Amino acid sequence: MNKTLNINVSFNHVIPLQIFKSEESMNGIILGLHGYAQMAESMDAPLKSLAGNSFDYCSLQAPHLFTTPNNSYVSTWMNRKNRDLHVDYQIEYFNNFNDQLCQNAYDKTLKIGFGFSQGASSLYRMVFLSKLKIKLAIIYAGDIPPEIKSLNHSETHEIETKFILVHGDEDNVMTAEKIKEDTNWLKENNFNVELINYSGNHTIDTVALNSVSNHIGKLL
Repeated sequence: MNKTLNINVSFNHVIPLQIFKSEESMNGIILGLHGYAQMAESMDAPLKSLAGNSFDYCSLQAPHLFTTPNNSYVSTWMNRKNRDLHVDYQIEYFNNFNDQLCQNAYDKTLKIGFGFSQGASSLYRMVFLSKLKIKLAIIYAGDIPPEIKSLNHSETHEIETKFILVHGDEDNVMTAEKIKEDTNWLKENNFNVELINYSGNHTIDTVALNSVSNHIGKLL
């Protein structure tokens, strides 16, 4: 039976998040973070594909809603104005979500993060700045935020997350140069990093997802 968690964030803002339960055995939970100008449901299909029958999954909704020219609602994880405030706001959101997970029997559960584009950058914040203990972080077409790169080794050495960086060879947003820079930073800070390349642009690719699924299977 699926479950909805109501997450309290700043300014008395409540975000309902639905956890989709696995049909067979539950080995952990996969947390999805969508890209800029998307909504949580945009991650449902790739998360369902990765979860299979082995994991529960939950797509987190970015907290800042806005409307497109055709009056559709979309959202963003960050705004450029008052950037530090929005980072704090985001971490509060992740910490409150962690508290709700712990209250619903997920406190000792294997947690995997899957972030796309802006959501991948937010996943770095989740790993390094929040209370959530992420075993595997799938960084899909997103870069390391500056507040993470400013951390020193004493602030990162206790984090045991493994990273998979996914990159399309035609991606003009997350370029090969950025991927190389981020990979080097992670390795210099003694993190286990693997790179998955695929033929394509700044989109979620089915072939790349299959490769990611193989890595997730090794955790079981």
